[in-house]
Amino acid sequence: MSNPQDIYFNREKSAATRAKHELLSRYQKIWQGIILNGLKNNAGSLVYLDVCAGSGLFPAKDAEFLDEAGSPLIGLFNLSTVKADTRFITDNKEFYALLYEKDVSLFSELITNLQNAGFSKEMYFAENTDYLDRIETILDCVKNSFTLAFFDPFSIAPLPFNVLSKIMKSGKTDALIFFPAKQIQKYQGHITGSDFTGKDALLNQMSDFFGTVDWMQIIQDVNDGNEAIEKLTKFYMSNIAKLGKHSLALDFLYEEQENVLFKIIFATSNTEAALQAKRVFSEISAFQAFLKREKSFQQLLFNEKEQIYEMPDAAIAEAVYTMFRGTKITGEKLYHWALFDAGPGVFKNNLKRALTILKRERRIINPDGYKWNSYTKIEF
Repeated sequence: MSNPQDIYFNREKSAATRAKHELLSRYQKIWQGIILNGLKNNAGSLVYLDVCAGSGLFPAKDAEFLDEAGSPLIGLFNLSTVKADTRFITDNKEFYALLYEKDVSLFSELITNLQNAGFSKEMYFAENTDYLDRIETILDCVKNSFTLAFFDPFSIAPLPFNVLSKIMKSGKTDALIFFPAKQIQKYQGHITGSDFTGKDALLNQMSDFFGTVDWMQIIQDVNDGNEAIEKLTKFYMSNIAKLGKHSLALDFLYEEQENVLFKIIFATSNTEAALQAKRVFSEISAFQAFLKREKSFQQLLFNEKEQIYEMPDAAIAEAVYTMFRGTKITGEKLYHWALFDAGPGVFKNNLKRALTILKRERRIINPDGYKWNSYTKIEF
């Protein structure tokens, strides 16, 4: 991590929450770069959507710790940083955040924290309301903008799939979605129990969350709670696939045990972005393991290269050549292979290095030179 070694974590933010926010921050930076590189000189809007923003800050109770930003401040900080980045053409582009928080007290704190952080009011629109009451506003924004949506209510109830699907149907929208594994496991016990009187309400909440009643068959067929969660996760991701989205899931664990507390599911239409997210998910998995080990909460420098498995470039080159020998493909198909079929340790950077090896050895023909992206044509 980039902070100095003498800075300590704020104990008010759990390891799982810190890892989740690190995931948001890292992917947002990648997403911003992909969008701005794609737009180049063209105008456009980059929007960060936070539907359950909270107060925006985790205040430290002890002097030796620091206040830590929550998701809305992280999102705005990244937008502000890239807006000022001279590597990109940003003068003809808009950058802003849509922030919703229905709790009056939390919303008041959010406004104070946004002001104290120095963010211009032109950079955000914050409203003290349930985002479900502002869907038309959100859809208007998503339709005309590149949007990164963060759905993190820590509960099933505020995440009806029919609403998420409307927002995510836009090809310009990427999403990080909270999947409440602990709560679903608890619900599974209540729903399958014979003495629970509020079963109908839970059934309706679960059906709203999954967007269908088909999840019930999984509950009925599986007795083990952990197995049920994995099957329900795949079922949820299959529904996301029907929206034309790639998806990845990452487990976030309890502090003192290995059981899943919640998952974050990532969704995008962009195969390159999904492959970039695959790398970020590997980084966050290693980071979370580091946090669970580091009981002192000291912000030690985390050596990611020692923690993350990367397949050697030469091995990837052989795997790619074996898979596609005698064919003509695009970079998009290659990214899809790396994302879904290549297994762990294959990411965009080492895949590009493997292609360079094959090009140098004259085992592939690439009319675009050494330019590797989704549109690159490659002949093996």
